[in-house]
This record gives sequence, C-alpha cells and structure tokens, in this order.
Amino acid sequence: MWDCGPLGYWHRQLPAEPVLPGQVDDTTPLKLVRVEAKEVWQLITDLLPAAEEFAGTPQPG
Repeated sequence: MWDCGPLGYWHRQLPAEPVLPGQVDDTTPLKLVRVEAKEVWQLITDLLPAAEEFAGTPQPG
C-alpha cells in the first residue's frame, strides 16, 4: 500500500504477497490499483485476528 498524498492510495496487486527473495526482477510485472481510504482500512482490519483466534484466560490448576 502506498500513500501518494494528493494522488491517493495505491495497492499493489502484482506481484502478489508474499514476495520471496529472488522472486522479483526487472521483468516482473507490476500492477497498482487506486483504492479509496475505506478500502485501505478494510485491508488493514483484515490482517487483525478474529475474536476466536485470541487465547483464552488460563485456568488455575
């Protein structure tokens, strides 16, 4: 994700994540798509764990 100021927010679609070492060179296609701020926040919150993924409180004993 790039914040390009007055040019808006841009999300890289190609190459797709995860990019491994040695996977990208000067012939690798690059695709950027402009996104709205709402989509930026959605992409960020999609990275957060769901409630059921949090560890519960340890039980004594």
